[in-house]
Amino acid sequence: MDGIGIAGPLDLNILCDSLDLLSSRIPRGLGGTVLPPIIIELVKRGHRIIVFTLDQSINTPLIIEKDLIKICVCPSRQNRRARDFFALERRYLVKCMQNEKISLINAHWTYEFALASLSTGIPTLVTAHDTPLQILRFNPSPYQLMRTLMAFIVINNTKAMTVVSPYIQNQYIKRYGYHKSISIIPNGLSKEIFSLTNYSNKKSKNNLVFASALNGWSRLKNSKNLIRAFSIVHQNNYTAELWLFGNGHSPNGSAQIWAEKNKVSEGVRFWGNVDNKTMLQLFAENVDILVHPSLEESFCMSIIEALALGLPVIGGINSGAVPSTLDFGKAGVLVDVRSPSKIADAMLELGSNNVMFRHYAETGRAYAHANFRIERVVDLYEAQYIDLVQSIL
Repeated sequence: MDGIGIAGPLDLNILCDSLDLLSSRIPRGLGGTVLPPIIIELVKRGHRIIVFTLDQSINTPLIIEKDLIKICVCPSRQNRRARDFFALERRYLVKCMQNEKISLINAHWTYEFALASLSTGIPTLVTAHDTPLQILRFNPSPYQLMRTLMAFIVINNTKAMTVVSPYIQNQYIKRYGYHKSISIIPNGLSKEIFSLTNYSNKKSKNNLVFASALNGWSRLKNSKNLIRAFSIVHQNNYTAELWLFGNGHSPNGSAQIWAEKNKVSEGVRFWGNVDNKTMLQLFAENVDILVHPSLEESFCMSIIEALALGLPVIGGINSGAVPSTLDFGKAGVLVDVRSPSKIADAMLELGSNNVMFRHYAETGRAYAHANFRIERVVDLYEAQYIDLVQSIL
């Protein structure tokens, strides 16, 4: 097999640090923690990997190369990209892809990277990470409408697809009419995350710390109901804290302004955007329970990261892929996250019941280890790559 192309958004700093790719020229990329562990594991196994990604801070393509890894970073506009279906970005990507000797491309997400890969004629495996119609439903905008149209073009033209959860698989078959090959390969975690904490020693301090990592202050992420729920918890346990991470949850940001206006900010600490490595260290050293109030998830990295750290997790019983990620209630607590009182009840019970706390800490971590280790995930991808190449021989 010649080289393997991996196309998608990622945090280049995470990837380059892990592979000792030292350069003052390295931009951040579009961000994202999903792809670096996959790429790193493939390189460890001796595969030649060519990464195709985008960055908004450069004007011309940038090539970073060392041993078995080559990274092709293409320019991306900051505005008006969707008006022409990311045409400029796709042209750069296609040119870079066609210049490489590769057996296949694994394009992640069903948007510009998949469209570019499919147009090259190179065998392409598309990995779907979300459900476009659900995103459009919760975030209606011209931009999301164009993204949804892009996704339907990809869905109608790809012959080989994987998805990251049973929820997405069901959506693509029933709602999008995709009836070709479609396998489930979840996102994965490096072994370093599993070793970050001694989960059996959690909850030994006096104050109980809940946390949530939510990318955006929106109806979909449902932060308001979590803050309302914590207000109830705080009335019963005045030393408890809620730490909020992610876009919209910065100090003096949208979440804090709303919480103070509604007099529900007591005990809430607004961290905002923190790099993933720092956030995981904070989780490992300080946090007791993760609460994820999102109304819909196609997959949730913060949930599986918390499970790997031995943190009990509370999630939505009707929130897309959340139930399957928590083994339908065996690896975490499932509640109606549309109800602040039900979220609060779960937080109070899990925070006060040591037997229940230990049970979910242990079963959750075991479930994550069995299902989300990067070694298992890459085993599944390798099998898909072999099948794809053999299907065209």
